[in-house]
Amino acid sequence: MMRFKSLRWGIGGLFVCGALWALVFLSHRGGEGEGSSPSSQLSSVLDTPLTIAYDQPLTTYDPLISDVITRSYLVNVYEGLVRFDRNFRLEPALALSWGMLDDTTWQFKLRPGVTFHDGSSFEARDVVASLERAKADPLSQLKDLVSSIERIEVVDDYTLQFFTSRPDPILLNKLTAVAITPSEQTEFADQPMGSGPYRFVGVKDEPYSTWTFNRYENYWGEIPSHSVLHLVALPDKFKRYEAFVSGDVDVLAQVPPVFVNPLLKSGYPIARQPSLEVNFLLFGWPDPNASLRHLAVRCHL
Repeated sequence: MMRFKSLRWGIGGLFVCGALWALVFLSHRGGEGEGSSPSSQLSSVLDTPLTIAYDQPLTTYDPLISDVITRSYLVNVYEGLVRFDRNFRLEPALALSWGMLDDTTWQFKLRPGVTFHDGSSFEARDVVASLERAKADPLSQLKDLVSSIERIEVVDDYTLQFFTSRPDPILLNKLTAVAITPSEQTEFADQPMGSGPYRFVGVKDEPYSTWTFNRYENYWGEIPSHSVLHLVALPDKFKRYEAFVSGDVDVLAQVPPVFVNPLLKSGYPIARQPSLEVNFLLFGWPDPNASLRHLAVRCHL
């Protein structure tokens, strides 16, 4: 049962960040009839590729770009010090443990034995370089998340202390979005380099724009069930739907609402994944006579 659970998380982890999506899981795999057991279902997909279709292409490999689609493609390549489990509870990732020494001082013990996809060892210097880049890089979309961190002191290769400018009770939550990369790597135009369960292999344009990731065999955690991930960009919702029902792709992400009922009626399982995204409407009315000045109009909208 534990290995079957890892199959579900290996897929579900791809979609842990983002808007409220409907997803179609493993509908083209064999061994899922009424008489099959979880172990037989797992054996039918173990060491096989998994192809997932998205509605947008990946445009950057830089983990400092924190839009939904980038996170969705790269969430299994990069890791942070901590992460959310599928129930949005914090759990250790590259940090093995942590605690507060006082109101503005955090201490982190790092996980030993972790390697990046290039084979280099993960150590405290990589955390320092990654957080400094998140604060200072002009293109960083994570500056607000690390703004409270005034400095980081390296105690030893696997111990760090963070000093914040003020008490920051949600610092751990914010650190889930900050990926740790090798300290020597400053360019991400061609090669994402993380410590996650999948490593980047390449991209091709035919027949679809497809990014390929191989399972990282030296991953510190639970090895994912699928040996290869093919992440496909199909912006046209009808082509995306056709690719799914024809069997060209195994998982359909961001299912258009118009296709949900037909898929359900055809027997495909639909999974809904909530998120921690915040959306809001911001009204602007430069014209003092604009109707949006009236509270009733804004409430109606």
